[in-house]
Amino acid sequence: MKRELLFILQFDYELQRISLRKYYEVRLDVLARCIIASFSRTLNDSVTTVTIVDKNKRCLVINEGELEPHDLEDELRVAKRICELVRNKQFFSLGEVLERIIKRGNYALLILDEGGIPILEVLDALSKNYRLAIFIGGYKGFSEDIMEEIGKAMRPQVISLGRIPYLSSMCILILKYILTRGPTCLVN
Repeated sequence: MKRELLFILQFDYELQRISLRKYYEVRLDVLARCIIASFSRTLNDSVTTVTIVDKNKRCLVINEGELEPHDLEDELRVAKRICELVRNKQFFSLGEVLERIIKRGNYALLILDEGGIPILEVLDALSKNYRLAIFIGGYKGFSEDIMEEIGKAMRPQVISLGRIPYLSSMCILILKYILTRGPTCLVN
């Protein structure tokens, strides 16, 4: 059975207004790094999907295979590809994305937050679950209105990688490392 990883990332700007000219201004660099972290070095027998939620709760879903492996070697190429996908793909509302997750069923729903329970406490259960939906906020976490909508639709578990705040892309890499190595990876 293939493991399904769904990373849901908050983007603090409007997706439809991004462009390479505003690369650093709208933090397209951060988004590109998250995409690279999500799709590079995929877990064995896993399928990864990334959903980007913008400030208006519009979502862009990027499936594995929509970026070429050579694209993942360069942050700027990934940013260009994101801009192309924004222009050419259909957007979904956050409600539609949450509804899809609920309909698929059997997802372990996780929100990363420094104040959550330590990942070590749930690692055994996570390593056995083949469907993970992981919500990763921006540097300020998820906005209140997005958290409220997620909370109304489902009951995710809030977990922590530790008290140190990490970049979103690093959170993805750490999670993938933990899932690859299993429950003993963080134990001496």
